[in-house]
Amino acid sequence: MNTHSHISSPGRPGARPSTIHLPPSTFHLQSSLHPSTRGAALLVVIGLISLLLISTMAFSVLMSIERSAASNYRHSVQARQLLYAGLAQAISDIDASVGDDAYPPWTTTNYVIGTHSYKYMQDVRQSMDTTVTTANVCPAKVLSAEAMKYIPKSLYPAMQTVIPEYLSFAVTAAGQSYTVGRYAYVAANVSGLLDANTVATTNR
Repeated sequence: MNTHSHISSPGRPGARPSTIHLPPSTFHLQSSLHPSTRGAALLVVIGLISLLLISTMAFSVLMSIERSAASNYRHSVQARQLLYAGLAQAISDIDASVGDDAYPPWTTTNYVIGTHSYKYMQDVRQSMDTTVTTANVCPAKVLSAEAMKYIPKSLYPAMQTVIPEYLSFAVTAAGQSYTVGRYAYVAANVSGLLDANTVATTNR
């Protein structure tokens, strides 16, 4: 852009001001940013926002996985403790049926309570719900092929005849009883017998 400049001098009072003319000068107005760097700040901001978004999503997924892992661990601990509680209750029931006798007095016996009938076999005891007076009981299947490997063959018929029933066990908290699980068992009297699964590994 071309401009002409001049300077006026006031001179003497009453005299006509004089004017000094300057040669024309040319002023070039240019942007402070080079054309190749325009929009770089916008790209940097978009990149930072994308990084924050990816970090947020990764943190959210990680927290979800950690929460699932903690929940699974809590459930596994609860299941293990219920297993120990059911095992302790079964041992207590069997111990009560043996009493102080050196040999379990388990004989073949038939019981009928209301419309609920059950049968004990010789040298075998199973879990039976004696509080139920109707036939509306919940049978359980506790014998597996792996478990039968540790049972003498002479007891196979009795073990396969009995039908164990689920028994509930509860805990008391704040004066109220809550059912927390159920258990079932079948016990075989192997008193005086050698365990063929371990006798070969002893020095006797």
